[in-house]
Amino acid sequence: MKAKHPGQATARQRSVVPISRLVLSRVPHPTSVFGLGDAGAHCGIACDGSSPTLMLEHWTRERKRGPLIPLPDAIRMMTSETAALYGMYDRGVIAPGYRADLNVIDHASVRVLCPELIQDLPASGRRVMQRATGYHATVVAGVITCVRRTDR
Repeated sequence: MKAKHPGQATARQRSVVPISRLVLSRVPHPTSVFGLGDAGAHCGIACDGSSPTLMLEHWTRERKRGPLIPLPDAIRMMTSETAALYGMYDRGVIAPGYRADLNVIDHASVRVLCPELIQDLPASGRRVMQRATGYHATVVAGVITCVRRTDR
């Protein structure tokens, strides 16, 4: 498979299958923690910021081998369970007194796009960027911080 754009990875489809086999029984396990990443610490060689989108796309909607994870369970795994594990007791649920960080999504169109290598860091540094579709807005502590652009 040939990349459509310079720097665009072509291994997405090949890489998801072995990863799915590896974690087939681990992601839904009650002691698993999902959605953690290195926040860009290795931005020149990897992009794990797509993990939550992969959870929504693959594990709750597209998975063919084995049961799907119900969407409410996946959201709970990525929000309240992770927040509680790390002692962030003001996050992870929508309730009075909580921080209320939210993504407004269209679950049917949430999709991880192919990784791209972009060069926009200081000193001509490169990083791996992996965009996604299906996100309409982000709300942080009750303030809309990002709205989907329709001009791209």
